[in-house]
Amino acid sequence: MTKSINIADRLLQSKFVSIVFLYSLTLQSFLRSFSPLANADNYSIWTKIQIFLLELRFMFKATVSLVFNINNREAFLGFTVVFGNYLEFVLLFIEIFAIQEYKLRSAHVTSIIDGGSNLGMSILYFILFAPKLALLPLSRVLPL
Repeated sequence: MTKSINIADRLLQSKFVSIVFLYSLTLQSFLRSFSPLANADNYSIWTKIQIFLLELRFMFKATVSLVFNINNREAFLGFTVVFGNYLEFVLLFIEIFAIQEYKLRSAHVTSIIDGGSNLGMSILYFILFAPKLALLPLSRVLPL
């Protein structure tokens, strides 16, 4: 029986491909953030610069993590996140904070149930950019 493996899992299995993919995401999010068409996002110009500089820092550390074992803790935007895989963390950061996959499309949203909270990165995003929302993060707990 063949196991189905999603794209993110395949990328994480090949570290070099993961790094190339993450650098291309960084470039894509930079171009999207600073293009004249980026008029309806949650970020001020200062926040965009901060997010981009964090992306560069995380990308450098992700590259270093291919050779050296680095810690599994990262502090940014006033939060500290603990994770198991640095490449996965960077991918989540780019997806959630740089590309803004979770940007709210409606001003009428009052609560969010996050059914796969994982590291809690989406919750951090909503705390920063939609602080009045009622949040309920759910994540499965693995037995020790």
